[in-house]
Amino acid sequence: MFDSPSCDRPFTQFPLWVSWDSPILILIISGAIGFLIFWLVRHPHHRRRFFRSPVFYAIAGLVLTVIVLTVGVKDALFLPSDPGVPVNAIAILGRGEPLRSERVQAATQLWQSGRSPLIFVSGTGDTPPTLELLRANQIPDTALNGENCSLTTRENAQFTAAILPPQDYPTLLLITDPPHLWRSLFEFRAQGYNVIPYPSPLPEDWSIGQTTFLAFREVIFLVLASGQLFFFPDSAFTPADPVAPTLLQQAQQYAQGDRQ
Repeated sequence: MFDSPSCDRPFTQFPLWVSWDSPILILIISGAIGFLIFWLVRHPHHRRRFFRSPVFYAIAGLVLTVIVLTVGVKDALFLPSDPGVPVNAIAILGRGEPLRSERVQAATQLWQSGRSPLIFVSGTGDTPPTLELLRANQIPDTALNGENCSLTTRENAQFTAAILPPQDYPTLLLITDPPHLWRSLFEFRAQGYNVIPYPSPLPEDWSIGQTTFLAFREVIFLVLASGQLFFFPDSAFTPADPVAPTLLQQAQQYAQGDRQ
Protein backbone atom coordinates (compact mmCIF):
# COMPACT_ATOMS: atom_id res chain seq x y z
CA MET A 1 0.00 0.00 0.00
CA PHE A 2 1.26 3.45 -0.89
CA ASP A 3 1.15 5.70 2.17
CA SER A 4 3.25 8.79 2.79
CA PRO A 5 3.36 11.19 5.77
CA SER A 6 2.63 13.94 3.24
CA CYS A 7 -0.70 12.28 2.43
CA ASP A 8 -2.06 13.70 5.68
CA ARG A 9 -3.43 16.92 4.16
CA PRO A 10 -6.72 18.84 4.36
CA PHE A 11 -9.39 18.66 1.68
CA THR A 12 -8.75 21.24 -1.04
CA GLN A 13 -12.36 21.27 -2.24
CA PHE A 14 -15.56 21.88 -0.29
CA PRO A 15 -17.00 18.35 -0.10
CA LEU A 16 -20.65 19.38 0.49
CA TRP A 17 -20.97 16.96 3.38
CA VAL A 18 -24.26 18.48 4.51
CA SER A 19 -26.90 16.05 5.70
CA TRP A 20 -30.37 16.13 4.18
CA ASP A 21 -31.92 17.05 7.54
CA SER A 22 -29.38 19.77 8.32
CA PRO A 23 -31.17 22.77 9.95
CA ILE A 24 -29.09 25.16 7.84
CA LEU A 25 -30.07 23.42 4.60
CA ILE A 26 -33.74 23.28 5.59
CA LEU A 27 -33.65 26.96 6.56
CA ILE A 28 -32.11 28.01 3.23
CA ILE A 29 -34.55 25.97 1.12
CA SER A 30 -37.57 27.02 3.18
CA GLY A 31 -36.53 30.68 3.09
CA ALA A 32 -36.05 30.66 -0.69
CA ILE A 33 -39.42 28.97 -1.32
CA GLY A 34 -41.19 31.22 1.19
CA PHE A 35 -39.76 34.38 -0.34
CA LEU A 36 -40.79 33.30 -3.86
CA ILE A 37 -44.36 32.50 -2.72
CA PHE A 38 -44.63 35.78 -0.81
CA TRP A 39 -43.38 37.76 -3.80
CA LEU A 40 -45.79 36.07 -6.24
CA VAL A 41 -48.81 36.48 -3.91
CA ARG A 42 -47.99 40.11 -3.08
CA HIS A 43 -47.56 41.14 -6.70
CA PRO A 44 -50.16 39.37 -8.92
CA HIS A 45 -49.15 41.36 -12.01
CA HIS A 46 -45.57 40.18 -11.53
CA ARG A 47 -46.91 36.65 -11.07
CA ARG A 48 -48.57 36.61 -14.49
CA ARG A 49 -45.51 38.12 -16.10
CA PHE A 50 -43.18 35.70 -14.29
CA PHE A 51 -45.02 32.55 -15.43
CA ARG A 52 -44.90 33.76 -19.03
CA SER A 53 -41.27 34.87 -19.00
CA PRO A 54 -38.23 33.00 -20.38
CA VAL A 55 -36.81 33.06 -16.85
CA PHE A 56 -39.63 30.84 -15.59
CA TYR A 57 -39.14 28.33 -18.43
CA ALA A 58 -35.39 28.36 -17.84
CA ILE A 59 -35.85 27.70 -14.11
CA ALA A 60 -38.46 25.01 -14.77
CA GLY A 61 -36.20 23.34 -17.33
CA LEU A 62 -33.26 23.45 -14.95
CA VAL A 63 -35.30 21.99 -12.09
CA LEU A 64 -36.66 19.22 -14.33
CA THR A 65 -33.16 18.41 -15.62
CA VAL A 66 -31.79 18.22 -12.07
CA ILE A 67 -34.66 15.94 -11.02
CA VAL A 68 -34.11 13.59 -13.98
CA LEU A 69 -30.33 13.53 -13.41
CA THR A 70 -30.79 12.93 -9.69
CA VAL A 71 -33.08 9.95 -10.33
CA GLY A 72 -30.69 8.57 -12.95
CA VAL A 73 -27.60 9.04 -10.79
CA LYS A 74 -29.32 7.70 -7.65
CA ASP A 75 -30.01 4.33 -9.30
CA ALA A 76 -26.95 4.32 -11.63
CA LEU A 77 -29.21 4.17 -14.70
CA PHE A 78 -27.87 3.74 -18.25
CA LEU A 79 -24.40 2.65 -17.12
CA PRO A 80 -22.58 -0.09 -19.06
CA SER A 81 -23.52 -3.53 -17.75
CA ASP A 82 -21.00 -5.95 -16.34
CA PRO A 83 -20.23 -8.57 -19.03
CA GLY A 84 -18.61 -10.88 -16.49
CA VAL A 85 -15.24 -11.02 -18.27
CA PRO A 86 -11.84 -11.17 -16.50
CA VAL A 87 -10.29 -7.79 -15.70
CA ASN A 88 -6.81 -6.59 -14.81
CA ALA A 89 -7.80 -5.26 -11.38
CA ILE A 90 -10.78 -4.81 -9.09
CA ALA A 91 -10.75 -1.23 -7.77
CA ILE A 92 -12.60 -0.25 -4.59
CA LEU A 93 -13.24 3.44 -3.95
CA GLY A 94 -13.48 4.44 -0.30
CA ARG A 95 -16.54 6.36 0.90
CA GLY A 96 -16.38 5.96 4.65
CA GLU A 97 -17.07 3.26 7.22
CA PRO A 98 -20.87 2.90 6.64
CA LEU A 99 -20.29 1.83 3.01
CA ARG A 100 -17.15 -0.25 3.56
CA SER A 101 -18.43 -3.74 4.36
CA GLU A 102 -20.64 -4.01 1.26
CA ARG A 103 -17.68 -3.12 -0.99
CA VAL A 104 -15.42 -5.60 0.74
CA GLN A 105 -18.03 -8.32 0.32
CA ALA A 106 -18.49 -7.52 -3.38
CA ALA A 107 -14.73 -7.46 -4.04
CA THR A 108 -14.24 -10.72 -2.14
CA GLN A 109 -16.89 -12.51 -4.19
CA LEU A 110 -15.48 -11.14 -7.45
CA TRP A 111 -11.93 -12.20 -6.53
CA GLN A 112 -13.08 -15.64 -5.45
CA SER A 113 -14.91 -16.09 -8.76
CA GLY A 114 -11.65 -15.46 -10.62
CA ARG A 115 -12.53 -12.10 -12.16
CA SER A 116 -9.09 -10.65 -11.34
CA PRO A 117 -5.92 -11.60 -9.45
CA LEU A 118 -5.66 -8.11 -7.89
CA ILE A 119 -7.82 -5.92 -5.63
CA PHE A 120 -6.77 -2.26 -5.42
CA VAL A 121 -8.20 0.03 -2.73
CA SER A 122 -8.20 3.82 -3.14
CA GLY A 123 -8.97 6.60 -0.67
CA THR A 124 -7.34 8.23 2.33
CA GLY A 125 -8.54 6.85 5.65
CA ASP A 126 -10.46 4.03 3.95
CA THR A 127 -7.65 1.96 2.48
CA PRO A 128 -6.02 0.50 5.65
CA PRO A 129 -9.29 -0.74 7.27
CA THR A 130 -10.58 -2.00 3.91
CA LEU A 131 -7.40 -4.02 3.34
CA GLU A 132 -7.72 -5.47 6.85
CA LEU A 133 -11.29 -6.59 6.12
CA LEU A 134 -10.17 -8.17 2.85
CA ARG A 135 -7.40 -10.05 4.68
CA ALA A 136 -10.00 -11.23 7.20
CA ASN A 137 -11.86 -12.68 4.21
CA GLN A 138 -8.80 -14.80 3.43
CA ILE A 139 -7.58 -12.65 0.51
CA PRO A 140 -3.76 -13.00 0.46
CA ASP A 141 -1.45 -9.97 0.56
CA THR A 142 -0.13 -10.91 -2.87
CA ALA A 143 -3.60 -10.09 -4.27
CA LEU A 144 -3.91 -6.74 -2.47
CA ASN A 145 -2.64 -3.23 -3.13
CA GLY A 146 -3.84 0.32 -2.63
CA GLU A 147 -3.12 3.92 -1.80
CA ASN A 148 -3.98 5.89 1.32
CA CYS A 149 -3.53 9.35 -0.20
CA SER A 150 -6.35 10.44 -2.53
CA LEU A 151 -8.87 12.96 -1.21
CA THR A 152 -11.26 13.25 -4.17
CA THR A 153 -12.65 11.06 -6.94
CA ARG A 154 -10.29 12.69 -9.41
CA GLU A 155 -7.37 11.90 -7.13
CA ASN A 156 -8.69 8.33 -6.80
CA ALA A 157 -8.25 8.03 -10.55
CA GLN A 158 -4.91 9.86 -10.64
CA PHE A 159 -3.26 7.83 -7.87
CA THR A 160 -4.67 4.58 -9.26
CA ALA A 161 -3.16 5.46 -12.66
CA ALA A 162 0.19 6.28 -11.00
CA ILE A 163 0.36 2.86 -9.34
CA LEU A 164 -1.55 0.76 -11.89
CA PRO A 165 -0.70 2.40 -15.25
CA PRO A 166 -3.54 2.01 -17.78
CA GLN A 167 -1.12 0.59 -20.34
CA ASP A 168 -0.39 -2.29 -17.94
CA TYR A 169 -3.84 -2.55 -16.34
CA PRO A 170 -6.19 -1.41 -19.11
CA THR A 171 -9.46 -2.77 -17.68
CA LEU A 172 -10.78 -2.09 -14.17
CA LEU A 173 -13.86 -3.38 -12.41
CA LEU A 174 -14.80 -0.31 -10.39
CA ILE A 175 -16.72 -0.79 -7.12
CA THR A 176 -18.54 2.13 -5.50
CA ASP A 177 -22.09 3.12 -4.59
CA PRO A 178 -24.62 3.73 -7.41
CA PRO A 179 -24.76 7.56 -7.04
CA HIS A 180 -20.96 7.74 -7.26
CA LEU A 181 -20.56 5.48 -10.29
CA TRP A 182 -21.24 7.97 -13.09
CA ARG A 183 -18.67 10.48 -11.85
CA SER A 184 -16.14 7.74 -11.11
CA LEU A 185 -16.63 6.38 -14.63
CA PHE A 186 -15.84 9.81 -16.14
CA GLU A 187 -12.73 10.31 -14.02
CA PHE A 188 -11.22 6.85 -14.56
CA ARG A 189 -11.94 6.87 -18.27
CA ALA A 190 -10.18 10.23 -18.48
CA GLN A 191 -7.04 8.48 -17.19
CA GLY A 192 -7.23 5.96 -20.02
CA TYR A 193 -8.93 2.99 -18.36
CA ASN A 194 -11.60 0.76 -19.79
CA VAL A 195 -14.02 0.84 -16.84
CA ILE A 196 -16.65 -1.72 -15.92
CA PRO A 197 -18.91 -0.16 -13.23
CA TYR A 198 -19.95 -2.43 -10.38
CA PRO A 199 -22.53 -0.91 -7.99
CA SER A 200 -22.25 -1.62 -4.28
CA PRO A 201 -25.58 -0.91 -2.54
CA LEU A 202 -26.09 1.87 -0.04
CA PRO A 203 -27.01 0.87 3.54
CA GLU A 204 -30.58 -0.39 3.82
CA ASP A 205 -31.26 1.78 6.86
CA TRP A 206 -30.59 5.01 4.95
CA SER A 207 -33.66 7.17 4.43
CA ILE A 208 -34.94 8.33 1.05
CA GLY A 209 -33.80 11.82 2.03
CA GLN A 210 -30.23 10.64 2.63
CA THR A 211 -29.95 8.75 -0.64
CA THR A 212 -31.63 11.56 -2.60
CA PHE A 213 -29.33 14.19 -1.17
CA LEU A 214 -26.28 12.04 -1.91
CA ALA A 215 -27.51 11.66 -5.51
CA PHE A 216 -28.15 15.42 -5.77
CA ARG A 217 -24.62 16.09 -4.47
CA GLU A 218 -23.23 13.72 -7.09
CA VAL A 219 -25.20 15.47 -9.85
CA ILE A 220 -23.52 18.76 -8.91
CA PHE A 221 -20.05 17.23 -8.95
CA LEU A 222 -20.79 15.21 -12.09
CA VAL A 223 -21.82 18.34 -14.01
CA LEU A 224 -18.76 20.23 -12.77
CA ALA A 225 -16.37 17.35 -13.48
CA SER A 226 -17.75 16.51 -16.94
CA GLY A 227 -17.79 20.20 -17.94
CA GLN A 228 -14.21 20.64 -16.75
CA LEU A 229 -13.06 17.51 -18.60
CA PHE A 230 -14.88 18.60 -21.77
CA PHE A 231 -13.62 22.19 -21.86
CA PHE A 232 -10.28 21.66 -20.09
CA PRO A 233 -9.24 18.04 -20.76
CA ASP A 234 -5.76 18.59 -19.36
CA SER A 235 -7.33 19.11 -15.94
CA ALA A 236 -7.76 15.34 -15.65
CA PHE A 237 -3.98 15.09 -15.31
CA THR A 238 -3.39 18.31 -13.33
CA PRO A 239 -3.89 17.86 -9.57
CA ALA A 240 -5.74 20.69 -7.81
CA ASP A 241 -3.60 20.37 -4.68
CA PRO A 242 -0.04 21.74 -5.15
CA VAL A 243 1.31 18.92 -2.94
CA ALA A 244 -0.29 16.21 -5.10
CA PRO A 245 2.25 16.19 -8.00
CA THR A 246 5.04 15.23 -5.58
CA LEU A 247 2.84 12.56 -4.03
CA LEU A 248 1.93 11.19 -7.45
CA GLN A 249 5.62 10.97 -8.34
CA GLN A 250 6.25 9.09 -5.08
CA ALA A 251 3.35 6.77 -5.92
CA GLN A 252 4.91 6.01 -9.30
CA GLN A 253 8.26 5.25 -7.62
CA TYR A 254 6.46 2.98 -5.15
CA ALA A 255 4.81 1.15 -8.05
CA GLN A 256 8.11 0.75 -9.93
CA GLY A 257 9.70 -0.74 -6.83
CA ASP A 258 6.76 -3.14 -6.53
CA ARG A 259 7.20 -4.28 -10.13
CA GLN A 260 10.97 -4.84 -9.87
